[in-house]
Amino acid sequence: MFGYTRSEASISGGRWRLSPANRPRIALCSTPKSGSTWATNVLGKGLGVNSRRLCYAYSSNEHDLYVPALLDSLQQGFVSQLHMRATPHNVALLQDFRIASVILTRNIFDSIVSFSRDLRVKLQLESPNPGQYGYSFVWLTVDMQQWSDEQLIDYSIDHYLPWYMNFLRSWDAYQTILKAYPLRYEALKAEPARHFSAIYNKFYKGREIDFSSLSNISYGDNKAMSQTASETGSGYSLLSESQVARIERAFLRSDSDWTKAHLEALP
Repeated sequence: MFGYTRSEASISGGRWRLSPANRPRIALCSTPKSGSTWATNVLGKGLGVNSRRLCYAYSSNEHDLYVPALLDSLQQGFVSQLHMRATPHNVALLQDFRIASVILTRNIFDSIVSFSRDLRVKLQLESPNPGQYGYSFVWLTVDMQQWSDEQLIDYSIDHYLPWYMNFLRSWDAYQTILKAYPLRYEALKAEPARHFSAIYNKFYKGREIDFSSLSNISYGDNKAMSQTASETGSGYSLLSESQVARIERAFLRSDSDWTKAHLEALP
């Protein structure tokens, strides 16, 4: 009677009229604080396509693919920024709509510290609605404005780390199937033009694009990666021994070398 609840997520039987195959359609699937907003802008500008939101909403909404947004983008080239796990349903939709996947991640120690700083910024914003600012895996409340940096880091370990691990585990299972382009923040920061060109050449061929003139551009409040003040690996020194131990324990339970590599500052 309830068999329909277990049906496949694919909707490839639909008669979708997709954009020409050579028009870039890229999902930048990333962990928070990995430079994804900036990278989305650089890729979009270099490829001559717009940024598109392929989930229902950002902020505290889970970034699963949203079919109406996909249908609205059928004849568009685009780059879409998504803090999205590789669930079977999201993977099926990426395949159905022929969307190329880039997996952008950052080492966990810098990610945790940068994420806790971002929570501090969001807590200072005046919001008319609860959940207006934030992420699907944390809920920010007024009393948190008085928290110390250490408390915010502990909160990030409690709530961001489990999501981060699930993100890595899901993409570890599906990145080969999707022929995704795995990319570390640290590598992109060191050689942005090379990696942006490699992303394009992996999925689309036919013309050369010079990203070197775009790689040091700032977009809005987002600094270019080359302009960021924090050094790679500096997050580790800001964590207590007990915080480091908690993070490492989560990774030691994984049998994936790709997942464990995110304990290292450099890929």
